Formats: sequence, structure tokens, C-alpha cells
Amino acid sequence: MEGVQRRSRLLSSRKIATLLLALTLAIAILALRPTLASSWYQNLGYLHLTKALLAQEPGAEELASAQISFAQAVSWQDGNSRARWGLGQVYHQLGDDVAAVEQWHRTEGALPRLLTASDAAFKADDYAEALDQALLALAVDPNSSSAHYRTGEAYRGLGQLDRALTDHQRAKQLNSFLPGDTADLASCYFGEARVYAAQENWDAAIWHYEVGLELRPDAGAYAALGNIYHYRLRDLESAESYLRQAIALEPTAAWWYVALGEVYVTHENYDQALAELQTAVELRQWGSEGAEVYVALGRAYYGLGQYDRAMQAYQEALGLEPDNLAVQQALAEAHRHLGGE
Repeated sequence: MEGVQRRSRLLSSRKIATLLLALTLAIAILALRPTLASSWYQNLGYLHLTKALLAQEPGAEELASAQISFAQAVSWQDGNSRARWGLGQVYHQLGDDVAAVEQWHRTEGALPRLLTASDAAFKADDYAEALDQALLALAVDPNSSSAHYRTGEAYRGLGQLDRALTDHQRAKQLNSFLPGDTADLASCYFGEARVYAAQENWDAAIWHYEVGLELRPDAGAYAALGNIYHYRLRDLESAESYLRQAIALEPTAAWWYVALGEVYVTHENYDQALAELQTAVELRQWGSEGAEVYVALGRAYYGLGQYDRAMQAYQEALGLEPDNLAVQQALAEAHRHLGGE
């Protein structure tokens, strides 16, 4: 009898434990339900958004479906930043940037994403898209120096130089760059210098480059100064000095050696020009942009009286730019000299 009672108590204890486990699992599932539902609708939203963006023209039906899915995602979980970002993207595609920015105000990391998109478009020479993304970033945070800097660069790319200066100056005044951003106060001075160079205001360009370099060394800025002194001011010693500083900072950047080689060609120091230009050739595989390198090599060989090698270099340049009349004439001139030897 006692054994039966013990077995009965044991079974009861197991039932209670099973019930408690089931109850715990049910509570956990209920607690996870908003997160799971939000994640499911978020993924569905991105599926529809991707389909819309891959179409030749964003499809209204897919965008509407994406909008509904993202809205469901944030209704299940208000703090789902990824869903809010996607919902903002839908509104942007629909031309409602006010609604897009409203969502991105509540999205963690929205500003860096917009800045990254602006950078990518700028790198692809799509200055209109770079400006669009930078202006959206400004709408998210009007006091962001990071956004003002990129807006200024996009305006410069579009040739709107006065507006570019205004945004670079505003970025400097605010001095509120995102932590870890590639843009900083020096970048603004370099940006202004590029604007002044585009306006052929060489004194202002040089001053802004120099101030920027006092804040942070930059190989591109040194090289830009070298080119200004070489081609605009004909100060070959200063040009050489700045380009040497660019190479010291970035010793594997082939273009700096090209620029320095061209300075030496102008100097008529052809041996040194060849050394720099051959280093440039060794540092990288040149595509269509390499015609300038081979033209400079041709001029150096020509200056040394090595007309056969000059012809080879010019032929390399013509292989990259077949319609370049100046190179065709240089090749013909080298050929005449070779024939007269």
C-alpha cells in the first residue's frame, strides 16, 4: 500500500514539474512573440523593397507591400530600428522625404548610414545622388558637420561652388563631426581649397591647404599643392618639395611619382624624371588612365635623345587613348628624329 502511495506522489510531482515547464515555455513564447513577429514582418518588408529596387522602375505594388510589412514590424516592436530604416527607405522611394526623415529620427544609426550612402555615390561620381543622401542626413541632424561637409563636396562636384563654400564653412563653425568619421576640420579646409582651385583663386587655395595641413598631414593635399605650384605658378622647387612630402606619407601611391616625374620633365631633369615615372609603372597596373604616365615617359626619353624608347612609350599611350592628337604628333616627331639619326 505504501509503495502505491509513493508511486502516486512521484507521478504527481512529475506532472507538476511538466506543467511548470510547459507554463515556463508558454510564458517565454509569449514574451518572444513580439520580437519574432517583428523580425518576420521586417524580413518580408526587405524582400518587397529589394524587389522594388531591382525593377527598372520601383514598382508601386512592391513598395506598398514593403510599407505595410515594415509598419507591421514596428507595430509589434517599436524599437526595431532596422524596420524603421526600411520604412524610411520606402517613403523616400515614394517621394515623401518628410515621412522618411520622421522614421529615421527614431532609427539608431540612421545618420551614419546616410553619410555612407553619400560617400559611395560621390566616389562613383554620382554627385546628384551624393547630394540627395547628404541633404537627407542634414534633415536628420541639421547641426551635423559630417553632413554639411558632404553636402559641400557634392555641391562642388555639381559645380555649385558658392553653395559648396557655404556648407564647408558651416561644417567648420559647428565642428560637430561624428566620432570615427573620415571627415574632420582639416577636411573642410581641404574642401574649401578645392573650391578655390576650381575658381582659379590660387592664393586662397594654397592658404586653405596649408591651414588644413597644420591640422592633419594629408598626401592628397600635399600633391594638390605640388600641382598648383607646378602648373599654375611655375614654381618647380616648391612643387618638388610638396610632392616629396606626399610620397613620404604614401610611398606606394603611384600618381605622386607621376606628378613628380612630370615636374622633373619640366625641369629638363630627364634622368630623375625617368626614375620617378618607372617607379610609378612598377607600382601598379595602369588602365586607360595610364596614358598620362606613358606620355610623360615618352617626353623624358625624348629629352634624353632616346627616340626609339620615346616612340614605344607614345605607342603605349596611343594604345590607351587612340584618338589623342597630341600623342600622335609627339610620336611622329620622335619618329622623324629617329629617322634622322
